[in-house]
Amino acid sequence: MKKLLNTTFLLIIATTISIAQKKEHPLLIIDNQTISVEEFEFIYNKNNPVAQIPISKQEYIDLFEAYKLKAAEGHRLGIDTTTQYRKEYDEYYNEIATVYQIDSAAQKKVEEQLRTRLKQEVTASHILIRVAPNASPADTIKAYNTAQSARAEILSGANFADVAYRLSEDPSAKRNKGYLGTFSAMQMVEPFETVAYNTPVGEVSDVFRTQFGYHILQVHSRNQYPPQIQVAHILKLRGNTTNLDSLRHIADSLHQLLVDGADFATLAINNSDDRQSALHGGIMPWTTQKSIPADIEPFGTEAFALQNDNDISEVFETKYGFHILKRIAYKPQRSDDDIEKMISRAKQRNASIADAGKEAYKQHLLKEYNLIWNEETKHQVEQILTSDSQNKTEQLRAIGRQLATYDNLQSISASDDAIVQYWNKNNTPQANFDQIAAQILLKYDRTQLAKKNADFRYTMQEYHDGLLVFEVNKQTIWNTANVDTTQLIALYNSNSSRYTKGGTFDGTIYICDSEKTAQKVAKIAANNQTKATQLAVRTISGKQMQGGVYDDILWPNIRSKYIVAVGTYTSGEQQPFDAVRGLVNSDLQQRKEVEYIEQLKHKYRPKRVAKIK
Repeated sequence: MKKLLNTTFLLIIATTISIAQKKEHPLLIIDNQTISVEEFEFIYNKNNPVAQIPISKQEYIDLFEAYKLKAAEGHRLGIDTTTQYRKEYDEYYNEIATVYQIDSAAQKKVEEQLRTRLKQEVTASHILIRVAPNASPADTIKAYNTAQSARAEILSGANFADVAYRLSEDPSAKRNKGYLGTFSAMQMVEPFETVAYNTPVGEVSDVFRTQFGYHILQVHSRNQYPPQIQVAHILKLRGNTTNLDSLRHIADSLHQLLVDGADFATLAINNSDDRQSALHGGIMPWTTQKSIPADIEPFGTEAFALQNDNDISEVFETKYGFHILKRIAYKPQRSDDDIEKMISRAKQRNASIADAGKEAYKQHLLKEYNLIWNEETKHQVEQILTSDSQNKTEQLRAIGRQLATYDNLQSISASDDAIVQYWNKNNTPQANFDQIAAQILLKYDRTQLAKKNADFRYTMQEYHDGLLVFEVNKQTIWNTANVDTTQLIALYNSNSSRYTKGGTFDGTIYICDSEKTAQKVAKIAANNQTKATQLAVRTISGKQMQGGVYDDILWPNIRSKYIVAVGTYTSGEQQPFDAVRGLVNSDLQQRKEVEYIEQLKHKYRPKRVAKIK
């Protein structure tokens, strides 16, 4: 297979431009290249809302045009052909591509399903017939048939528990006859959980497989997740003690201390025989009443009888000894916040949840690119890779035929590196072929994303241009301004009011959506503030101190054509050149940029072919 990602980004950008000409609405033409209205809107909507001082589209298009002029100059200078540039671009391309190669609807569906399950709990029994994931076909069929026979027996009237006791290979079946008790989402492996939540109450599931083997489930109940409680406890352990009266007396003494105001956590740390919880002041994990084993009653009954946080139980006895409980907190059900935290943890631990959108996207690619296997070659590849031979790579190369075709003219060779790379001996051959196809199609799809996804195309165009503009700014503006001390001092001397400290402005700043509107506001603001405010997009009123966020508006080196400030200035104290050199340098850069953009406009003659609304 071709090394798909070696296709240069220049070809990708060329493709982008041609697509834009066919399908999008032209906005600017610079150096014979067309920039679309849609690209401008994407960049504006992405960047302007997070700007410190958002501006109108009319003002933004001036900045956008200047940005594109610099990008055109950077391209003409060949900056985007350098090794460093291409390395940075390719790394970012691959990083961003992974974000777009996800079926977000499928990912959302899986998370929403988990969200629903976490609000419920299931009580069920099961039968397990063990078979290893990489078992031979004969062993697999034998286990499957055994599971099917057990299911048929139950459907014919046999008691599920009796069949589980007799046939289940779960070690606990001899004790619990397959009864699993009550569980919620994220406590069982997939697809066990899915079957448990999908099987109707009272019915027996079809035979299904997990990493442990074949299962049959009988669902006894499915209910809303019950209330939870967190308690702290003090335990006086029965152990081998025969004098229970003495042990009870100790527990009663501790209870009296609590009644008299003693701190529960301190007493637990110093006196509880449950050392694990004692280290935390007696606090135990959150639990539901059903989750508390029935053989330690009345623990659950006493815990859920506590009506308020900080309530303390009487001393009560279980098979372990004597307990005192304190209610720490209570939840009538799982909160939305708890559920979201659990989903977040599930995504960290469970790839089937975290990568659901990625896996669904891979499946879409098989159909989208019309992958067709050459069954004869596929069979040869399978024979080679499941054999014990040591020279598999050489044997694959010797086949010399296509393994599969996709997207009309593309193909996968039997000698492709991905064949050996993604073959896992613990998976079935078909699972391996699916994985190989998915990985190859993902790589190919990355070269097609600019065609398929406008947001991706605009994002990569922005990054492409951003790298060019950065280098152009560095070469033509920043470096020259930094070393031109003569111009710095001249600018400092000619703009003394800007380089002061303690100056104030008291009045109103009008931010307008066009130069024309700003001119109207400037004429009427002093006499008709209400009308001026209506014309402006945004106003900022009150006293502003020099050194704040609005300095570049109020004490500018180059005033914005879209901003009007009406009010009273109070001069500050002149600052020494060395104290404000950084600001002077920034202002000189702004001046040089304005001059440079005028040069680029003269050179490239940008043409606006549409109006922005």
